[in-house]
Amino acid sequence: MVTIVRVLPEGWLFRDAVCSDNEVGGLLGYVHEDETGFEAVWIAPIPASEHFDALEAVIRAAESRCASRYRPTGPRPVPPEVNRNISGSAVSTPGGVQRSTP
Repeated sequence: MVTIVRVLPEGWLFRDAVCSDNEVGGLLGYVHEDETGFEAVWIAPIPASEHFDALEAVIRAAESRCASRYRPTGPRPVPPEVNRNISGSAVSTPGGVQRSTP
């Protein structure tokens, strides 16, 4: 979901609605209207610029960019160098695994 904030008479910020207003990571891009249409400067997920003929097309593009920022949630695989066990803990480091026991 996208939040659109008018910042100039011809300009809008597009934000990820999931993020709070003060989270920099929530900014998707800036769009400016001129005599030829709408110019978008996207910041996330990948920097780019695009031209659109209609604001509705900009909104669809922003929603698509917003949706592409997220991956399905679920358990992440444990790297093989991390050894988990009940009686102690392990920390993966560049030099290998450091083990400690309680």
